[in-house]
Amino acid sequence: MAYTQLTRAQLRSLFDDRLGAAASTFWLDDEKNGIIQEAMRVFNSITGFWKTSTSITTIADEHWYTLGGLITSGMRVRFNGKPLAPVTLADLDTGQRYWESETTISGGVVPTTPKMWCIGGINLVAIWPADHDGSNALMVDGIASTPTFVSDTSYVDIGKEELNTLLDYMEHIALFKEGGVEFEASMPLFQSFLSGAVTRNAMLMANAPYRKWLGLDDNKRPMQSSRKGMGAR
Repeated sequence: MAYTQLTRAQLRSLFDDRLGAAASTFWLDDEKNGIIQEAMRVFNSITGFWKTSTSITTIADEHWYTLGGLITSGMRVRFNGKPLAPVTLADLDTGQRYWESETTISGGVVPTTPKMWCIGGINLVAIWPADHDGSNALMVDGIASTPTFVSDTSYVDIGKEELNTLLDYMEHIALFKEGGVEFEASMPLFQSFLSGAVTRNAMLMANAPYRKWLGLDDNKRPMQSSRKGMGAR
C-alpha cells in the first residue's frame, strides 16, 4: 500500500471537508487539532500501526529492562540476534517459580543463554534467564509511541485506508459537541473506524467486546457510514 506524508494542516483541511460548512465556526482549530491527535493515539493503541526498534545493552544479572519513550509495548525480542520465545509474566511466575533469581550461570535446568521474554508493563520487558556476563545486545521490536504534532507543518506517513479510518473517528468525536440526533447518527462512523482497525489487526476479531461493538455477536454485519460533510446544523 502506498503511503504519503500529511501535515497536521492537511489533515485538518480533510477533517474540515468532513465537517462541512460549519467547520470553521463551530469548532476551533485547537479542538480539531486535539481530535486529530486523539484519533491517532486510539488507532495506534489498538492496532500497533506505528512500529520501531531499539537496542539495549544487557546488564549483568538483570532481568528487567525499560524501553524508554520510543516503544510503548514490546512485540519481539532478540538476544545477540537470536529471537527469544515470548511468554506471559504469569507463565514465568507459575512455571519457573524462582525465575527472577536465575541467571545464565545458575546451572541445572536453567539455560546458559537467555531463552524467553515477557511484557512486564508499559515500556517494560523481562528476560529469562538473566544474562550473567552483561554487555550483550537486546534488540526490541515494538509499538512506537504515537507521533505527536508540534506544529501545522509536522507530518506523519499514512496510507489512504488508514486515513479514511482516522477521519471516520475524527468526525464521530467532533459530533459529540453537537449531541442529540447528530451524534447518534454518527455511530456508523465509529463502527467503520472499528472495522478499519480490524483490517490492521486481525487479532481484534477474537476479542469479545470488539465483536460486540461491531455487532458480530448478534450476527449483524458492521454498519457502513454514508454520512459525509454533516457539520453543525
